[in-house]
Amino acid sequence: MVVCHCHNINEKAIYQAAANGVTNYSHLKAELKVGTCCGQCEGFARETLNNALKPAGELHLQYT
Repeated sequence: MVVCHCHNINEKAIYQAAANGVTNYSHLKAELKVGTCCGQCEGFARETLNNALKPAGELHLQYT
């Protein structure tokens, strides 16, 4: 699913960024430019990153 339409960033890219060492939203913005244009994706991008950083089985899926 696309998270940031302005920069065409999907959930997979955020999970990959987390796997590569991104640990907070500021770092995610710097790496992928998520939330740097219109800002509409910020909430979903934060939630996706938080889910990516949690161990399997602890996901919080608000957007289903």
